[in-house]
Amino acid sequence: MRFLFLVTGLGEAAQGTAVALYAREKGADVKFVSTTTVCHDYIAGFGFKDSLYSDELPTAELRDHVDRTIEEYSPDVIFCCNSKTTDKMFLPKKKPSCPIVSLDSNWLFEDMPAF
Repeated sequence: MRFLFLVTGLGEAAQGTAVALYAREKGADVKFVSTTTVCHDYIAGFGFKDSLYSDELPTAELRDHVDRTIEEYSPDVIFCCNSKTTDKMFLPKKKPSCPIVSLDSNWLFEDMPAF
């Protein structure tokens, strides 16, 4: 199995990394695409392959990079780790043939107090 994680937030990077650690333990090949150096450094700390594309790139260029990564890597599952991945990062021109899963910490905790 090949898992591709698209990450735009550190909380979601942590969630994606937790899933990725389990998947890697079970023999899956895992790759990340992130848009911030903080996320990139966090992910790399666990030894995962990560392509860092700046969230400062024009939307079309960022989406082209992600589309190309999907085409080249050919994942069995895509994890969108943050609802914002569909704002700027992930809106493929061609629908991927694999399942697309979403992880977002805001959906889990949005109605809870900060402390």
